[in-house]
Amino acid sequence: MTERDDDVSTIVLDFNNLKSKLDEKEDIIEDEATMIGLEFSTRVDTSVESTGTSLQALNPSKKIYLFTYKTTFFSNQSALFGHLENCHEIKDIKELNSSITENPDSVFLMYFNDTPKAINQISEQIKRKFKNAKSIIIARNLSKAKAEQHASSKYGADAYLNEPFSAEELEETLKKVF
Repeated sequence: MTERDDDVSTIVLDFNNLKSKLDEKEDIIEDEATMIGLEFSTRVDTSVESTGTSLQALNPSKKIYLFTYKTTFFSNQSALFGHLENCHEIKDIKELNSSITENPDSVFLMYFNDTPKAINQISEQIKRKFKNAKSIIIARNLSKAKAEQHASSKYGADAYLNEPFSAEELEETLKKVF
């Protein structure tokens, strides 16, 4: 080794430690999602109002919820989602819990890529406990085969959108689940 080699800085990355920290964060998210299973009640509020838009005309009792928990996807895509009427933002697990128990015939849009474990847990809870609720998972780089495989799992959603997608594709998907 030369004297010059000793002066060069060396960076050592501990990928196992980085992965461990990421897994810990996802476990915390998964634990928060699991809380839904403990908090969901079977109480149903039948006094849902209708706004009568073209999508809601198909089924006026359905509300559309954008689950924005730990993601900026929906706010960054306001051009796609801003035109939806009877659409509400849900920011956390407690809000999701109250929304789904008060409006069990609703549609929930969730962005998969930022919190995959949490979205899987939530999708599974919705599928298992609320037969009338529908979920749509939005994901980046989602092939048709991957969507079909996920749909047949216990975490499966009612529909999938591959990012990027158009407003027309969003509307068609919403019509399909209504």
